[in-house]
Amino acid sequence: MNVTELLTDLQGRQDEATDRAHEVRGKMKRLTAALTETEARLADLATTRKVIAGPQGKLVWISRALPGRTHDLTAARSHRIVKTCVRLRVPVLADMAYTSAGGTFALPARRSPRQELTAGQRSVNRAHARLRYPVERGVATVKRWRIFHHARCSPTRLTSAAKAVLTLERQR
Repeated sequence: MNVTELLTDLQGRQDEATDRAHEVRGKMKRLTAALTETEARLADLATTRKVIAGPQGKLVWISRALPGRTHDLTAARSHRIVKTCVRLRVPVLADMAYTSAGGTFALPARRSPRQELTAGQRSVNRAHARLRYPVERGVATVKRWRIFHHARCSPTRLTSAAKAVLTLERQR
C-alpha cells in the first residue's frame, strides 16, 4: 500500500466519522427539542389550588385547579377571593405572596434592604405566624393527598379530585 492509497483511505474514514457526527448532532437536537416540549407539557399539567381553612385548620373551600405557573395572588384574584374578603370585611392572614392584595389582608412585616426588623416588627411577625399555623396545617392536609403530586391529567379532572378531597376531609 503506498502513501496515496493510505491518505485516500484515511480521508474516507474521516468523511464517514464526520457524517456520523452530523447524524448524532441531528439526533441530539431532535431529542433536546422533544425533551423541551415534554417538559413544557408537564409544566402545563402542574396545577395550583387555593385553600381556605378555618381558624382551627379545617378545610372550608378548595378552588378549581389552575395551571401551576399561576402566581398565588393572580389565582386568588381569578377566584375572586380578594374582592369577596374585602366586600365582606373578612380578615385574612396571608403570606408575602399577597403583598399587593390590600384590603383586609394582614401580612407579616417585610425587612427593608440592608436593615433588620425592629423588635416590635419581629414580635408582630411571630404573632402573625402563631395565628397562621392552623391555616398552614389545612394547606398541608391538601398537600398530603398524593393524587395532587403524581397526577398528569387535565386541571378539570384535578378540580373534581379536589372537590372529593374536600368532602372526605370534612367527614373526618
